[in-house]
Amino acid sequence: MKIIRESGEMDTMVSIKEYDFFAENKKDFYERFSHKSILCQGKHREKPPLVSILITTYKRPKLLRQALESALNQKGFDDYQIIIADNEGAPIEEKTETEKLVKEYQDEKIIYYRHFPEVNFKTDAAVRLARSPWIVILHDDDILASNHLAVMTNVVRKHKEIKFLSCKVEDFGEEQDIKKIANGSGRCSYEIRKYAKDTVCFGYWPGWLGTLISRKHYIAVGGMPLISMGCGDKVMVVKIWNRFGAYICYTDNPLYYYRRGLQQSSYVLKDKWEKVLINEFYFSRYVIRRYHRLTYKFWERAVAYYILERCEEYNNGLYHTEIDMQRLVSECNMPVDVLDKNFLYHLTCFLVEFYRKDYVHLMNYIRVHLLKKTDIFITM
Repeated sequence: MKIIRESGEMDTMVSIKEYDFFAENKKDFYERFSHKSILCQGKHREKPPLVSILITTYKRPKLLRQALESALNQKGFDDYQIIIADNEGAPIEEKTETEKLVKEYQDEKIIYYRHFPEVNFKTDAAVRLARSPWIVILHDDDILASNHLAVMTNVVRKHKEIKFLSCKVEDFGEEQDIKKIANGSGRCSYEIRKYAKDTVCFGYWPGWLGTLISRKHYIAVGGMPLISMGCGDKVMVVKIWNRFGAYICYTDNPLYYYRRGLQQSSYVLKDKWEKVLINEFYFSRYVIRRYHRLTYKFWERAVAYYILERCEEYNNGLYHTEIDMQRLVSECNMPVDVLDKNFLYHLTCFLVEFYRKDYVHLMNYIRVHLLKKTDIFITM
C-alpha cells in the first residue's frame, strides 16, 4: 500500500495493516496540496457565511444541475454559499460542459472553481477553498432537502459542543420525482443524540452524507486519510468522532437523499471494490482494537462476515463485480472457516443482531436517564 500525494506521485511504502489513522493532523492536511484552484465564477463574501455547501464534481453536468438546484432551494436559512469544485482537470481555456452549466446560474451564492490538474484528495481540496466555520458535503448526484440547513444550523447554534452533526438519509431512484423529494416538508420535529464511543464496532458509527461539520475540526484531524482507501468518508467519520464526538439529528423526514443508480460513481468503480473492501476490513479492525480490547476477536469475526456478505451482494447485485472471496479472505487474514455458514456464523449473527437491536438501545435508554443537564438528548 502506498501513500498517494496530491501530485499523484507515490510516496513511502506503507502497509494499511499498521497504519495509524488517528495520528493524522492539521499539518498532514495542508501538506498534500500541489494543484492550482482557479476561481472561474462568483466571489467569497467579505464576511464568510455560516455554512458552505461543497459540491465536488467530475463530468456529470446533468446530475450536477439537480444537486445544485437543491442547494439553491434551501428554505428558512440564507446565510450560506455554494462552492462547486470541478475536478475534471481540463485546461482552463477549455469551456467544459460543467462550466457552461454553472454559468447558467448567475446567483451570488455560487462560487465555481476549476482544479488543474485533476486532484486526488477531492473533498479536502474543496474544504481548503471554503471559509465558513461550517461545511456540508453534497455529492454531485445527490440532493439536499429544502429544510436541511434550517434544521441543522438551528441545532449547532444552540449546542456549541457539537462539531459533527449527522442527519437522516434516504435513498432515491431514477424513477422518483426529484422536485417533490427535494422540497422536503418545511418545519419538522427532531431529536438529537450523542453517539457513545463504546458502541464503535464495525458499522456502528454515524453517517457521512449530509453531515454538518465544523471546518476547523475537519482540518484538525488531517482530512481524508493520506493512505489510499476508497472508503475515506467512513474513515473521516471515525477520526472526527474519536477526537471531538459525533451527534445525529433524527427527523421525521430525511434531510439528505442519496442516489441509487447506474450513474453513481460506486457503479463506475465496480472493478475496484475488492481492494476497497479489504481496506474497509483493516480500518474496521483498527477501530475495533482500540475500542473493544476485550472482545475484539468476536468483532473481527463479525466484520469478516459483514464484508463477505457485501462481496456476495456486489457479485450478484447492482455492481456485478467479480470479487474472488477466497483471495479476499487470504488478504485480510480472516479465520479460515468464515466462508462456511456454520454454527459459529449463526451464533455471531444472532449476537450482532442482539447488540444492534437490544443492547445499544438499552444502553442509550440508561444513558438518557443518567444525563446531566448539559448533555445532549433533546426532543423538539
